[in-house]
Amino acid sequence: MKEIYDKIQDINIILKRSFIDLGKPLAYQEVVEKSAKVLESSLFIIDTKRNCLGYGFTDSDNSYQDDINLQNFFIYQKISKDISSQLLNHYEMSASLPMAQSILEPVKEISSKFPNKFLSFLPIEGNHLRLGTLFLLTDSPLEEEKRILVDFLSTFIGNQMSYIMLAELEGQRRNETFVSLVQSLSRSELEAFKSIIEKIDRKTRKSLKIFI
Repeated sequence: MKEIYDKIQDINIILKRSFIDLGKPLAYQEVVEKSAKVLESSLFIIDTKRNCLGYGFTDSDNSYQDDINLQNFFIYQKISKDISSQLLNHYEMSASLPMAQSILEPVKEISSKFPNKFLSFLPIEGNHLRLGTLFLLTDSPLEEEKRILVDFLSTFIGNQMSYIMLAELEGQRRNETFVSLVQSLSRSELEAFKSIIEKIDRKTRKSLKIFI
């Protein structure tokens, strides 16, 4: 139990210290690379738009980190809409299946590289929204300890992603409200508003000079 707790703490630290920008490709790359080492499993995350958010490998699979074909797949390609639809219909962690029997067997970019691995996957959810899917590649069926750890990882990522998305939506709402307000002003009101902003700007500049 202590080993599980220590690994949960390690994952918690990774997530807290990693900067996430969902507007950039492979937004969770750093998180997934480091989490793969903690979980001793190769990992990758795909969102609901079929984009990869990050991928990482165990020490034994580390040679794949620089595999150009895999990099191109994760960065530029997507799983099929049919497979994505099947994944989104799974609401719990899957059973660990040999790659040849798994949902990703048709994805030759993955299955041909890891023919002897077992595949497990589970949903990433946050704020009652499905946000993506977390995949694990292991040498044997997933053990209970890893099931607990990966469930914690997916839950934390889901909560974090939903918080970031809600913050971005709130920012967009405020911007749209501000634009709507400005557009509703008459010419004289707009000139008065502009004058107020300029006065505030001048006062701010003066205050900054005092501290410099």
